[in-house]
Amino acid sequence: MEQIIAMRNKVDMVEIISWNDYGESHYIGPIRADQPNSQGWTNGMDHQGWLSIIKLYSTAFKTGRYPSNTDSITLWSRPHPKGATATAPSNPRPSGWQNTDDNLYAFITVQATSTITITSGSNTATWSYVYPGVNKFSLGSAPGAISAKITRNGQTIKQYNSGSAFQYTK
Repeated sequence: MEQIIAMRNKVDMVEIISWNDYGESHYIGPIRADQPNSQGWTNGMDHQGWLSIIKLYSTAFKTGRYPSNTDSITLWSRPHPKGATATAPSNPRPSGWQNTDDNLYAFITVQATSTITITSGSNTATWSYVYPGVNKFSLGSAPGAISAKITRNGQTIKQYNSGSAFQYTK
């Protein structure tokens, strides 16, 4: 997305081609009842967090500037390590499975200089003096819940904790 925005004067249009490809786990819209027997890939895996990220990038594509008036947290992670064995033997690992990381990824926007803390299970990392705008972080995944927090001037501005709604398991 950032490369496309950097070339925005040379590109007339950007198309999102995986709005509802549930079977490939490529979807950003709400999960609907008309999925083609792909509930095993989608149940409990809401991807609507991508909509807020796309909104930021869409604005930057249209105007040439990222919006800087919001504090937001979007986290994403697989629920299991890349080397996990599927419970259904008919689902082998896809080609290239070893080329990814076992990480929690955070996409965080801040209005003013802030401190960011992200946690995956027992792993925690903190970044101080994060500047306004779009910021991306990653942290090695560890069993347990995931969370993130934006603090500024000693006050918690925004936070998220998955609790039991999402657990990374080995």
